[in-house]
Amino acid sequence: PKSQNVMNRPPRKPSEHILSKDLQVLTVFNGLLLAVAATALFFVTSKYFGLREARTLTVTLIVLIEAAYVQSVRELYNQKLFSNKWVVLSVIGVVLLQVIAVHTALRKIFKFTALTFQQWVYVLIIAIIVYYVSLIVSKFLSKLYEPHKR
Repeated sequence: PKSQNVMNRPPRKPSEHILSKDLQVLTVFNGLLLAVAATALFFVTSKYFGLREARTLTVTLIVLIEAAYVQSVRELYNQKLFSNKWVVLSVIGVVLLQVIAVHTALRKIFKFTALTFQQWVYVLIIAIIVYYVSLIVSKFLSKLYEPHKR
């Protein structure tokens, strides 16, 4: 992410990792959070909706959570939500591609099914909850680890 004071900071020490400690912790945490949310959603929805719907809902949730993860990482670097139009456009593009995969003939290739409005709402609610949990952890980590004085 673009940082205002990047040229004023000294270079990192060769012994330091490329990924900072806070980014490592956030990545592991988000991976675990994603795994728990996706697995829970799959098992619950496969019981009530069937395998094809469960697969579609789970993949859609993963896409939405990964799109939100971009902002969690940006939050570590104090980047605002709409500060980079290319990031915003790419996130919108990824979500649109998922909508296309679910609601066009492509769904036959992926063995998806069209989601109802109610199913989209369920997935969005779960993704928003995961996003805010990730955002809280990101803010906590940025306070806990301030190796670069971002």
